[in-house]
Amino acid sequence: MTAFNTISSKIKKRDEDFRVYTYDNSYLLEISGRNSDDDWVTSKVCITTIEELTEVIRDVLSIIPINQ
Repeated sequence: MTAFNTISSKIKKRDEDFRVYTYDNSYLLEISGRNSDDDWVTSKVCITTIEELTEVIRDVLSIIPINQ
């Protein structure tokens, strides 16, 4: 399962912001929002390359709608 699939299976509407943590050997992407039951959830995924991180962020921003 890809990082985006992990996020999108949990979050159906995202908050306007997200966090990227940098570590010695990877990145942690933390995104909060609402699930399909309209409950608050947070997804945290580890990503090993800057290329994959960029791709996941692009997909999150273009596919998962903002919670309004």
